[in-house]
Parts: sequence; structure tokens; C-alpha cells
Amino acid sequence: MEPKQTVLITGASSGGIGLALAHAFRHEGFNVVANSRTITSSGQLQPGPDLLLADGDVGDAATGARLVEAAVSAFGRLNVLINNAGIFVPKPFDEYTEEKFQRVMGTNLEGFFFVSQQAVRQMRRQGGGQILNVTTTLAQQPVAGVNAALTSVL
Repeated sequence: MEPKQTVLITGASSGGIGLALAHAFRHEGFNVVANSRTITSSGQLQPGPDLLLADGDVGDAATGARLVEAAVSAFGRLNVLINNAGIFVPKPFDEYTEEKFQRVMGTNLEGFFFVSQQAVRQMRRQGGGQILNVTTTLAQQPVAGVNAALTSVL
């Protein structure tokens, strides 16, 4: 019998896509490692034999390594990574503070890189895996006045 597959989902504590994915993958028989900055205190998910809650900011390089290590330690492998953590700041581009910009880049760009890099290393050791990236529709369908659509208002 093939071992249960394990999925790591970032950005899984809010009532959005990440939380829904955590529930769906559990329903389909996966082991789930659910991550967000404060997932253990969010009250959205309760840990169990097939669910590990892992606090951490994906924009911190150490978090990526810790998340992958936690998946392997708890469940023996990592089959799927879903990069879902993301921040959206609903302000005009020229009103972003440096702090907000750093937080957005840390989560939306560095978080993808740090977690994916560690996941790829583990997946290569075990002979494969899948990485799925969740992003905004604004990348394909800009909305005037929204940050991803900045060039349309210049």
C-alpha cells in the first residue's frame, strides 16, 4: 500500500482559499501541514493525526526549512506544496509605506522562494512532488486604481 500523501499549505488560517484547501485535502485523505503566522491561535483548524499546524512567517528564510522539516518529521514525506500565503494592501501605489512594501514582498515573493526552495530539495530526495502557486487574478485581469494595475493609471 502506498503511504498517504502529504500537502503543505501556506496561508491556511483565514476563511479563504488556504483554509478551504486544508479541509479539502484532509477530506481526500491527505496529511496536511497548515501554515500561517498565527495558525495555532486562529481557531480555524484543530490539529489531529492527519493535520499539523505550523506557525511562521513565510517571508523568513528559516520558516521554509522549518515547515518542510515539520512535514517530513510528522508524516515522512512532502508530496505537494501549495504557496497560498499572500498579502494585498488596498492602497494606491504611491501611498505604500516602506514597512507595507517590505511585508508584501516578504510574504508574496520571498515566501514563495524560501518555502519552494526547501520543498524542491525534499522532493528531489524522495523522487518527486508538485508545487502549486496561488496568485491574484489582478495579474491577468487588471483593475484601474489597484496596485497591480498601476501602469494603467500613469
